[in-house]
Amino acid sequence: YDLSNHDNLRFIPPLNGLIGFRWEWNTGNEYGSRYWAEIEMPWSFNKPKNRFSQNDFNDLAQFPDKPGNLPGWFIFNLRSGVDVTDYCSLTWSITNLLNTNYQSYGSRLPADGFSFDMGVRFEW
Repeated sequence: YDLSNHDNLRFIPPLNGLIGFRWEWNTGNEYGSRYWAEIEMPWSFNKPKNRFSQNDFNDLAQFPDKPGNLPGWFIFNLRSGVDVTDYCSLTWSITNLLNTNYQSYGSRLPADGFSFDMGVRFEW
């Protein structure tokens, strides 16, 4: 709280975090010896209208729907992968599994919807 201006501080995000679980399985084989999978849930509480500063309400890009309305949200992400060799692994991920419409605090843009990614990782 800004005592000199008697107003809330700007750019203070609501409480947010990430909860996740990871599973790994080692087969002991020479190739494909490690599989892994994880699920994670990033989340954010809503920010009540009385916790924004007066200057925040003038920043229309921060509130796409209406000033002082920043609802809480949570999404689910899935990832998995396998080590093909000691130097190469294959991965895939699904982000925002439920296609939730949300906006992170201070981002000014809505977040991405459902997406699927695949990758190859080389290490040496």
